[in-house]
Amino acid sequence: MNQLRRSQTTLLTTLAVIASLLFMSQFPAVSPVSNIHPNDTEGEKPPETDTDKDGIPDVHENLFEEWMNWSTIDGREIILPGMDKDNASDALVDIDKDGLNATEEYCWPYPANCTEPGFARGLTGTIDEEGNRQYLDPRVSDTDGDGMPDGFEAYMCARIGGFDYANLRFDCFRFDPLNSSDFSEDPDEDGFDVNRDGVLSLSERFTSSEEYRFGAPSNYTTELDGLWCSATLPQGSILKSWPYLPSGDNATFQNLLSACTTNATNVVDEDLWLGSDPLLEDSDRYHWDGFSVRRLFPSYGDGIPDGWEAHFGLDPLNRTDALLDIDMDGWDLNRDGVISPDVSRTRTALKIGEELSNFEEYLIHFDNGNTIIPGLKTAFLGAEESTSSQFPLSFTASEEEMSIIHHDIVDLDRNGEQMYVTTKYGITVLDAARC
Repeated sequence: MNQLRRSQTTLLTTLAVIASLLFMSQFPAVSPVSNIHPNDTEGEKPPETDTDKDGIPDVHENLFEEWMNWSTIDGREIILPGMDKDNASDALVDIDKDGLNATEEYCWPYPANCTEPGFARGLTGTIDEEGNRQYLDPRVSDTDGDGMPDGFEAYMCARIGGFDYANLRFDCFRFDPLNSSDFSEDPDEDGFDVNRDGVLSLSERFTSSEEYRFGAPSNYTTELDGLWCSATLPQGSILKSWPYLPSGDNATFQNLLSACTTNATNVVDEDLWLGSDPLLEDSDRYHWDGFSVRRLFPSYGDGIPDGWEAHFGLDPLNRTDALLDIDMDGWDLNRDGVISPDVSRTRTALKIGEELSNFEEYLIHFDNGNTIIPGLKTAFLGAEESTSSQFPLSFTASEEEMSIIHHDIVDLDRNGEQMYVTTKYGITVLDAARC
């Protein structure tokens, strides 16, 4: 009997041990700690898993591990690999050619050395309006979709003093690569007030993204073509101011130069951004005298705002075209058979020259700042009461309204119920009953 009781006791003890083991297996694994007394700990953050030891946590690399594949508007195929938590080399690769490697994109808004031991920081990325944490995407050149690559916006943020030296992070009130509101911004207000209402509407602005891309082909794609800048690797420019791109200790971002395009042609100067300056109203940077190109730095401009030049097909980077009379609408005042050119932008020289240069045409448009609304204005001759009407110069008229969309109205001719509006570009037929 005693032997039977001992056997039962042994069996019950064994079952209890097995049950306790099964119960304990439901608890998560607990890492060993150096101190079990909370008040004596040093406040270290929980450890992060970094399989390949590249400084970028596995959880972050997993967010961007999917490969990207799409086609450009001209049919070129784009295939970009994602991040690989088992491959440390991808941390130093600029996958999307936006001028920032994967480490820089992970660290943002902190600098690239945020992964070094001892760098004091909070979480990388920023919080969006919905409370979600967002990061720069190493597979997409323009993470926020505002028309400017991440590297260009980071450069511009640093240029306007966006680095907070107290907290060792970037704080960008403009040119934030994680804020798409820059898409519609024109910080230097160099657009063209087409309808002269005193307000630069969205369609009239010469936005930062338009200035960055000025001169680039319509099919330009950063992931294939690189940044819209020119570089002579590996040196970079000795100049540190816009539009020049330095290298080495003078460069805040070390991967911009290597991301510059090799597809640009007829580049004037070297190691520089190829577009116009989003922060300078008049950013002409060189002069062509007919024999050679002369750099204007440190001065800029030709007296005509960038947006006005871009609107009329001029070059906001070339001072030379300010004194050209491209449409040849000058006047041979002395009737000697030659229309003398404007040789200088001074008022005296402009009066002497018989050409009506682009600069003079801008001055006529500007009219000392007077707001004269352009458009087509009509009135009936001999009417005893006011019969005046106007079609404003506007690109935003509704379908029920008529508007003029170009300055050069040459002739009006009415034939029954139709009105023919002639410009130097062609003829537009309007319903005369509404005119």
